[in-house]
Amino acid sequence: MFPLAIPIITGPGALTTIVALMSKKNQTILESGLVITASITVMLLTYCAMRAARWLTKAFGPTGINAVGRIMGVIVAAIAIQMIISGAQEVFPGLNR
Repeated sequence: MFPLAIPIITGPGALTTIVALMSKKNQTILESGLVITASITVMLLTYCAMRAARWLTKAFGPTGINAVGRIMGVIVAAIAIQMIISGAQEVFPGLNR
């Protein structure tokens, strides 16, 4: 672990997603529990991926690593677009159709 890894792993996108998911007005305990469970699951998967980094690098190869990076980029972009849509619907209630 090195100091630059922490901001990359829990960067602005991850923190903003958690805040957005936990800041609903009418959120039930179940919804909060699901967000917390998902967060813990992601932390465990990240830990396992870091522990197996050498093996994963050999298994995926350069092409596989590039593909995973691109897929993750698409997922992050989808989350960003959903957050923009949710924010616009909050500001302009007429958009909720």
